[in-house]
Amino acid sequence: MKTLVIIDDEVFFRKSLINFLEKQNLYNIAGEANNGQAGIRLIENVKPDIALVDISMPVMSGLDMIAALGTDCHTRFILSTGYEDFDYAKKAISLQVRGYLLKPLDHRELMETLQKVSDEIDQENSRNSYVNNYFQFRDLYTRQMQLNFFQKVISGTTISPDDLEKIPIHKTSDYLTILMEIHNANPEIWDEKGDFSLLHTILENICREILQPVCKELIYIDYSQMRQYIIMEKSSDFSFTDLEQSCLRLAGIYDNIAQISTFFCCGTPHEGVEGIRYSYEEALSVFHNRTASSSGFLYFTPQSHSGDFTLKPLVYNDILIFLRQQNSPALCKYIDEYFNDIITKKIHIRQTWSVAAAFLTVLDGFITECSQRETLFPLLENALNTYQNCQSALQLKQLLQSTCKAVLDSLADEKNPRKSALVSQVQEYICLNFNQPDLRLETIASHFFVNPQHLSAVFSQESGVTLTSYINVCRMKKARQFLLEDSPSIQNVASLCGFSDSGYFSKCFRKYYGISPKNFVSLTEKNSYPGSIGI
Repeated sequence: MKTLVIIDDEVFFRKSLINFLEKQNLYNIAGEANNGQAGIRLIENVKPDIALVDISMPVMSGLDMIAALGTDCHTRFILSTGYEDFDYAKKAISLQVRGYLLKPLDHRELMETLQKVSDEIDQENSRNSYVNNYFQFRDLYTRQMQLNFFQKVISGTTISPDDLEKIPIHKTSDYLTILMEIHNANPEIWDEKGDFSLLHTILENICREILQPVCKELIYIDYSQMRQYIIMEKSSDFSFTDLEQSCLRLAGIYDNIAQISTFFCCGTPHEGVEGIRYSYEEALSVFHNRTASSSGFLYFTPQSHSGDFTLKPLVYNDILIFLRQQNSPALCKYIDEYFNDIITKKIHIRQTWSVAAAFLTVLDGFITECSQRETLFPLLENALNTYQNCQSALQLKQLLQSTCKAVLDSLADEKNPRKSALVSQVQEYICLNFNQPDLRLETIASHFFVNPQHLSAVFSQESGVTLTSYINVCRMKKARQFLLEDSPSIQNVASLCGFSDSGYFSKCFRKYYGISPKNFVSLTEKNSYPGSIGI
């Protein structure tokens, strides 16, 4: 019900009008005033949808009142006057008044004018809602697209030309990756069950403002609840000193404004898409090598090392291939040969630690790629905490071999029966909430209090399809049902199935059924019964 105020200096007119409108029971009378100044106070306090205003009043006229409220006021005004004065009407038009009534008021004309203004309010609210939903969906889509791109990069998956068109990455530019770890969030402010999406938005906005000046381009990756990544395109005047100062300043702002503690681990710049992965692996290596006394910003620097021994990027690919093949014997043999070479060349233990950290970094990336970080990281964590305690290459070799074997053996284990129950519950939840626009991996994981990556992996393993695909299949089946049974508009069906954008809904429908919703309805109408279309 729309709220309405009446501003008129005639008491009898106000009371009789209020009495009439209350009997109609269509509008909520939120207040009344007898002059323009009192009207300003009333409108600023109540913020009504509609104001019925007399032009000629003592202290301040209706037109002066409207002008004083300015363009920020969202109330719609309907003017009433006892004079047919063209100058009044002309000024009212300039102030975007929505109606102009002559006294004594004709009740029918009044109600028609109120209905017209009410319809305008509904249409504008609908447009605003559509625009808000569009931008919200676009932002979510962009974030997910960037996350998918980053996961492909760090896992070594081939990047398609379509991916590169959507993400501003250039083959000849140098990029570095920064790992930002949230290691202490004030629990009184940030509830881990629901508020971290808001926190991540705040972090991203502040990050862009502070770090954008020290690079050419910045891509923010909302990776997980406690870890974010920043991909920066190196500028011509880039320096680690400037970057360190900016990151430490950023950490201070996070601490003061959001009351969270963060630290940053940074890789070195490398060229192109592959360079992002190398820099990511360096940042992870720095992260794993940090100590309790480390500062809030660390960046990758090569340890003092033997000139005839270097860790080449090709090694990362070799390890990753064996891991993806889940070929434990071949991987253990590779590690054995690699470390035997280190032993033969008598490489310093500090450099050998760096080699071990690099191997563990690849393993960390692999379990993330498999969406098993929550379940498998404890196996990796022990090695990360103890590898620097090893005093020889032989001990490091044995530690790496046992860790890799434990991870691969865990991946090969039979599925946990508990997971099937979780997947069944998730599938039931999707079927009941398919019409919710925010139904996605993160919101479902939050509902069941599980890690999103863990849920994604378990769901795919148990059901044979990704969670996103399952949601889409459920929505498409419901859409077909709605179109066959009720024949509503395409826009209504899109809304009923959880789509904010009817154009995107039509695209999904065509991709799934091979025919547009409009043509589907047309074909249905030509058949004698709804179920006659063979889709």
